[in-house]
Amino acid sequence: MSADNVKVLHVLGGTKLEGGTASVVARIARLPLDGVAQRIWMHREFAPSSASERFVCAGEATQTNGSVFHDALAGWREARLMSAWLKREGRVVLHAHSRVGLVAASLAGRWTRSPVVLHAHFLPARPWIYHGLRRLGGAEWIFNSPKTCRHFGAVPDQSFILFPDVDWPATPPQAGTGRLRFVAAGAFVPGKHLDVLIDAFRHWRTTGADAELALFGHSSAPTNPEHQRAIEAACAGDTAVTLHSWSADWAESLTSGDIFVHLGEPESFGLVILEAYARGCCLVVLQGTFLDELAAPLGQDGVFRAAGLDSASVAAALTQAARARSESRWPARRPAQGVFCMAGQAGRLSSFYAHLGRRPAT
Repeated sequence: MSADNVKVLHVLGGTKLEGGTASVVARIARLPLDGVAQRIWMHREFAPSSASERFVCAGEATQTNGSVFHDALAGWREARLMSAWLKREGRVVLHAHSRVGLVAASLAGRWTRSPVVLHAHFLPARPWIYHGLRRLGGAEWIFNSPKTCRHFGAVPDQSFILFPDVDWPATPPQAGTGRLRFVAAGAFVPGKHLDVLIDAFRHWRTTGADAELALFGHSSAPTNPEHQRAIEAACAGDTAVTLHSWSADWAESLTSGDIFVHLGEPESFGLVILEAYARGCCLVVLQGTFLDELAAPLGQDGVFRAAGLDSASVAAALTQAARARSESRWPARRPAQGVFCMAGQAGRLSSFYAHLGRRPAT
């Protein structure tokens, strides 16, 4: 590591590098940024999957997005450990991502006069708390979408918005088996509204149509055990609904005839939507996703928006999608790859980090 390099620590925490936010963090940390050396803060017992990945395994927070009280206390504890590490390491830009991470980086940045970046990956019910953290740490914002930016009261044209990205398939997905399949993916938590989807799917099947519903996200260590048990009970005895374990490569099982459904709300982006979009699938989503930001026809063709978050509205959108699933949209959507490309922002991100690294400590 050159002495001239800006050192960046992505403050995440926890024992697992799983989920949409963690995926984005890992992809940013792998970007070849000129003059920037990046590492990721994780729990002390975190086991990297590759020796080439750079982690600082010194945290003690196992859960990084819990209640306000939990995250405040866990963030304070992380900040104490991080401050001790920073005193040994020297000047480091703290780029925080999880809720615990935002608290920890703001406190540690204040205590050690380290520059801080708060990356907004979610839509909090109380944005004022995070504005308070920003002032505490003298931080800069990065937002994951214009929707998130506006939620925090900022102006998209005047803010740093870094869209997440995915590995865009070089070839179209394989053809389906012929039977219509609806697919959903994500953690089995209340905010994904899988219960509404299951009810809507059953309502749609009362017309006599034949289809199946595949839910990816079942876990041996669920984020919300009670809700996962409720989903299991709701699916019990219905052979048309299948539960599948979560895997980072879940989207590779998508076929050209699948219809992907995502009812996450409130949600700032929805990375799984982008994964299914990149594979050319028809999509059923709610109003207000990042697809609304795309110029026509990229955000309209093959995209069906439910009028509301209720089973009847979702079932109506399923009907529309089922009628339009005859061909893959994969070729027509390839121009959108340039919109969702963090590598295309590498120069801007490098300059951003360099500016923070040179900024006088206050």
